[in-house]
Amino acid sequence: MSATTSSAIAVSELRVVIEAECSRCGPLSAHETAGLGNIDAALAHTGQTGHVVILNGTVDRGDEQ
Repeated sequence: MSATTSSAIAVSELRVVIEAECSRCGPLSAHETAGLGNIDAALAHTGQTGHVVILNGTVDRGDEQ
């Protein structure tokens, strides 16, 4: 028995949560609950303003709320 088999989690069960906050303007939001929209919003904000955007994120199991 391999460790990979016994500890594997289906990718569909995982959820990525990313928060983006501008050091000058405050929290940014792409108004999306899934995907990487906040990263895209952070890149766009930095490109338009030159501000530093802090990304904070986690990966968790979507079935555990």
